[in-house]
Order: sequence, then structure tokens, then C-alpha cells
Amino acid sequence: MGRIKLTNPPVVEMALGVQFRPLFHLRGIVLGGLRDRWRETYPHVEEQPPLPPSIEGPVGPGINLQIGFGPVPNARYWFVSETGADIIQLQNDRIVVNWRDVEAGERYPRYDVMIERFDRALADLGGFVEQEQLGQIVITQAELNYINDVEAPTKDGVGLDKLLRGWPGTPQHHLGQPAQARLQLSFDVPDVGHPPVRMFVSVEPTLRVDGEQRELMTLSVRGAPVDDSAAAALKFLDGAHDHLVQSFLELTPENMHATWGLKT
Repeated sequence: MGRIKLTNPPVVEMALGVQFRPLFHLRGIVLGGLRDRWRETYPHVEEQPPLPPSIEGPVGPGINLQIGFGPVPNARYWFVSETGADIIQLQNDRIVVNWRDVEAGERYPRYDVMIERFDRALADLGGFVEQEQLGQIVITQAELNYINDVEAPTKDGVGLDKLLRGWPGTPQHHLGQPAQARLQLSFDVPDVGHPPVRMFVSVEPTLRVDGEQRELMTLSVRGAPVDDSAAAALKFLDGAHDHLVQSFLELTPENMHATWGLKT
């Protein structure tokens, strides 16, 4: 699959990360050395509720995500940049690197930059875990997420025909366009990682600070890399990125692609 690029993508948040077997001694009390490594770039630390462990499992009636019921981490730590746009999330079974648009119109730093940040953060964590004899990073899942702020509302309601290619809209409905719209899709991804690997697409309404209604289009790929190494996780994320960009373009109307700066 050739690399497709958008020079002006409508991305407002992006996250990439991995889950690994729990390291029960990876707790706040021992994280001082790791914080020192990240302090210059991520000077602020916040404590957040932990994310539950999750593993892609067999598809069942209405179920495609298997939740692990092992011990839940005590906390999730956010290492935050001065602007608040860049974050490393860490708990005892997961590391995630985020970018978010904290100021309207802030430029997304691109996937190539983000994957390098994640690679460094994962290497830092691995070195710290080894140095402190806390165990070993054994990766079980990888995940890549994009949230896009896409114009869809019209004066008469939400026009998903302007957001989704091939969507016929509701021109014959006696109440006109829907006031709000939600959509969820799931696709199997056969050539990335170890099955099952899935792509999830959702469209959800949101209100901006100024009260304007928008539609957020989220695309995610998650599943197990081919093995538990960092190299396999990076390869998984590269493949996931290619699928997500191609899917975003295949799902959205062609007349929007020039606005987003499509380059092939």
C-alpha cells in the first residue's frame, strides 16, 4: 500500500500506544527516574483514572472486544508538555503518546513525528524498567487513533451526505435532516499484526466552546502485533496508519480531499 498524505488534515487529536503484561511495581512511588528523563519536554504530571485492560477477541452477537478482568492499575499518569498539546500516558500495563489541538487551528505534527516520539518513549520506558528491575515489557496489543473535526451540520440539520461518501441523506423524510447523527462501523484488518485486528469508525456529534455543532469522525485500529517486541509494535502502527488514512479518504466525499491537501 502506497503512503498517502494529507497536508492539511482535520485532525484534532491523535494517540498511539501499546498494552503490555502488567508490571505491578510500576507505580508512582518508583517513577521519579522516568520523570527526570521526560521533565524537559513534559514538565507537568497529572493523575488520571486508569484505563481498563482490553484485548480484541472473537466476534460475538454485538460484541467484538474482549475485556481483561485482571487487577486494575492504581492510576494512570499523564506527563504533559508546557502547552498541554503533547502527553505521554503511563500506567502499569499501557503507554500512550498523544497530541491534541488545545488551541483552535493548531497544526497536527504529522504521523512521522508522532511515531518517533512514541518509539523514544517506549525505549525510555523499557530502559527504565530494566534498570529498576521491574520486569520486562511484553507487548500484547497496539492501537492507533485519529479524531477528526469534520464539517457536517447544515442550517436544516446534520448533513451526513456531506461527510460520508455514498450516504444518500434523508431528502424524502417529512421531518427533513436529522438534528443529530451517530454512526459506528467495524472492519477486519487482515494484513496487520496477528488476528483479530480491527478498524473502528465512528461519527459522533459534539459542541465546540463557541456553541457550534460539529461532527467528530474517529478512526481506530487495534489488535496484537505479530510478536511481543517493540519492533513488531512499530510495524503494526505503520500498517494501521496506512489503513486509517486510506479508509478516511474512501469514506469521505472526494470534493473535501483538496481542502485537506491530498497528496499521493
